Amino acid sequence: MNIHVDNPSCHSAAEFLQLLNLKQHVDVPTHTRGHTLDLVITGSAPISNLLVYDLGVSDHKDISMELPFLSPHTKPKRQIRFRNLKKINPDTMTSDLQHLSSANFSSASESVDFYNNSLRSPLDFHAPVKTRAVTFSRSAPWFTCELREMKAAGRVLERRLKASGLTVHRLAYREHQKAYSKSLRDARSQFYSNIISNSPGNSKQLFSTINHLLKPQTPSHTGTTEEQCNNFIVFFSTKIDTIRSSTLPTQTPDPQPEISQPLCCFSEISQRDVEGIISKMKPSTCALYSFPTALATPSLTGCSRTTEQRSCRHSAECTPFRHARVSFDACRR
Repeated sequence: MNIHVDNPSCHSAAEFLQLLNLKQHVDVPTHTRGHTLDLVITGSAPISNLLVYDLGVSDHKDISMELPFLSPHTKPKRQIRFRNLKKINPDTMTSDLQHLSSANFSSASESVDFYNNSLRSPLDFHAPVKTRAVTFSRSAPWFTCELREMKAAGRVLERRLKASGLTVHRLAYREHQKAYSKSLRDARSQFYSNIISNSPGNSKQLFSTINHLLKPQTPSHTGTTEEQCNNFIVFFSTKIDTIRSSTLPTQTPDPQPEISQPLCCFSEISQRDVEGIISKMKPSTCALYSFPTALATPSLTGCSRTTEQRSCRHSAECTPFRHARVSFDACRR
């Protein structure tokens, strides 16, 4: 049955909707020739922000709307903490580090805590910690760099069209979207064709590929907790001990050598020694570092002076150095 909702003389459309107690929400043309062919018909479901716009890939326009329902495929969000280190001026940071105060402490733990807090204060001032909710997703294996560049170019044309509304920009955007859509289909088809052609006789690979095409798996993410990390460490340690006890013969441990002179203090180091250690550090940074390694080299003088003034001498152990961070995601990989 043809329902022409944009034709006032077509009474069957209104009678059909009234009979089933339904409502049609689209009141603008959805076809390039000016007819309302794509409909959104609901009963009691509330709809808001209904928009009709042309994507340029078909003679039918796209319809978007908002519904107060949770999608079963919604990607979970994770809270991340980060600093914008690129906005830090190295000269200003070095100047702030050179004006840090010094103090004497009786234990290494107090000295290290004071050292960490002294470095963290200017870092919080220049690059405070920010929190953001993000979703992690992986690109399709067939999504190449060329397709990513075409997608970015399409975004540029789309913004230009929305800003100007000119016909020339609309035509350029439509032609680009058609080419981009064709490139997506060709890349996806070529990728899976290569998998099938390169797996002759491998029924497992073929069935896995077909199953992925017909019923793709939605990636699920479980939050990382301290309990999960501890359970993994206990499981890993227990497994290693079990393997060792079942493969290695029981041996009497060698007696430990006696320590004639126990270590009671550390020798002092000079500013030059500290600068040499910092200059040889790798650029990678741990989340537990009080100061990012990438900023240590530009601020070498200030960091080394601060470290030298707060050197730990009279202590064989330091509690702040015992902390570690384990990522459950890294353990699973």
